[in-house]
Order: sequence, then structure tokens, then C-alpha cells
Amino acid sequence: VATALKRQAKNEDKGCDLAIALAQKPANVNVEHLGSKVNNNYTDFSPQYNPDNNLTYASLVSENVIEMGTTQKTELRARIFEAKADGDTWAQAKEMSAPFNKGNAHTGNGAYSPDGKRFYYTECNPNDSLIMVCKIFVSEWSAGEWENGKEVAQVNEPEFTSTHPAVGTFKGKEYLYFSSNRTGGRGGMDLWYSEIQNKGKNYTNPINCGTKVNTTGDEITPFYNAEEETFYFSSNGQINIGGFDIYKTKGGMKSFESPQNMGLPFNSSVDDFYYSTDKTGKKGFFVSNRKGGFSVKS
Repeated sequence: VATALKRQAKNEDKGCDLAIALAQKPANVNVEHLGSKVNNNYTDFSPQYNPDNNLTYASLVSENVIEMGTTQKTELRARIFEAKADGDTWAQAKEMSAPFNKGNAHTGNGAYSPDGKRFYYTECNPNDSLIMVCKIFVSEWSAGEWENGKEVAQVNEPEFTSTHPAVGTFKGKEYLYFSSNRTGGRGGMDLWYSEIQNKGKNYTNPINCGTKVNTTGDEITPFYNAEEETFYFSSNGQINIGGFDIYKTKGGMKSFESPQNMGLPFNSSVDDFYYSTDKTGKKGFFVSNRKGGFSVKS
């Protein structure tokens, strides 16, 4: 334990130096809050451009009207939403009218295959110990609508969480990247990958993304930009400036370069994750609980 705490203290120290260095050269980028047509008072997460360049994301919503002053327990359920682009802003978001967006499970973390014909997402339910466990599902676009989702059984592992699916094309092959706390990782949540074969009919056994990206902390929310050949993810185990930070690296499968911290204003002293971009990499989304949000927990 002492060795781990020493390493953590050293990393925190390096994180302070990194924060000072990064503050000197913030990235030339505009960060904007998406406003009340998209963001709610609870958690909003997993934003991505869909194939029509509109926004797909998930949000915790109340199943019934919350009345102030009552002792009734509020049931919050994660659902997947879509918001259409309206000039430089977004029209009022609507719940995605897909068969998988129903039932008792929390649905979220939507990600499209490059051809837009498959939609990966997660369903999360509490286990017997009331710990939330997530599994990855896929739905196929057929005859003008999304079919019922099917569990991607080859990548899910019973009793462990598999979440944050992202599809990347690397050296001509399609890969499903995801985050999981299964055994065989470095600790906490690790990033893993599986080759997608026959347009989603088969998946190879998952392989750990390796020691360049994974640490003894948590690595989550992967995103692969094929045009830039760049892999993005968030970590609280890499040298960071506070909470989860967003990183980028070149490579694929399990051979990655050393990740770079994306710096300010992408990262802050709190959690910054779920980074994703359009094809060009010039604009995109991320989630943060920095000041200026609507969340009741700020």
C-alpha cells in the first residue's frame, strides 16, 4: 500500500507541475455550454455526432414530475436523446423513439458504426449487491427503423461491467473499443478492444489496450477518429490536472504512442470525459462537471 500511495503522491506532484505548464499554453479552442435545450438538471453524458451530423447523447430523466417538498423517492432513468442542429445551436432534444430506449434498464453511451447501420449502446442494471453493472448491446438499422437491441455476448463478461463502446477503423479493420473492470487489466476500469467481423455478426475475444493507455486507475470513454487516426480517452490514473482528464494518442489495437494530456480548456480541476469529434476533428463534444453547468450537483 505504501508503494502505491508514494506513486500516487508523486503523480499528484507531477500533475501540479503539468497544470502550471499547460496553463501557459491553452489550446486555441472555444468551449461552449450547450444550453437548456440539451442539458438537464441531472447528468447528461455520451454526446456524439450521429451520421446526419446531429447530436446523440444520454440523460438522466425523471419518470414522473418531481414535486418539491414531498418525501417521495424520485426514480431517475437514463435514456438516449437526439437533438437536431439548428444553425450553430441545437433544437429541443427529443427521446430517441427506438425499441431499446424503454424498460427498466438505464440506456446510454450510444455509438454508431462507420456506415451508420449499427448502433452500440449500454444497458445498466443493479446486481444483487445493488452495484450497477453495464453490458454492451447493438441494434441494427433495418427497413427504416432500429431493431430490438441484442447483447454483444462475446465482449461482455458476467459479473463485470463493459461500457462506453466506440467503433474505430484501424488498418482497414473495424474494432470495438470499450471500458471494463474485468480481470486481466491493470486495475480499476481499463480500455479493451475486440475486432468486429462480418459487419457485426462476430467479435473476437477482447484484448487489453496495453500499458501505454491503461493505468492502475480508471480509463474510460474511448473515442476513435479514423481520419485523424487518433484515439481519445479519459483517465484519472495518467498524470492529470484534476479528476478525469482527456488524452489523445496515435495508434490502435494495443500499440499506442504515449498519450498526451489535451490541456486547457478541455481539461479542468474536475472531471472531463466523453470527448468525441466530427470527422474532421475540428469540433466535437465533451462532458464536464466544471462550474457553469445546470447540474444540481454542479
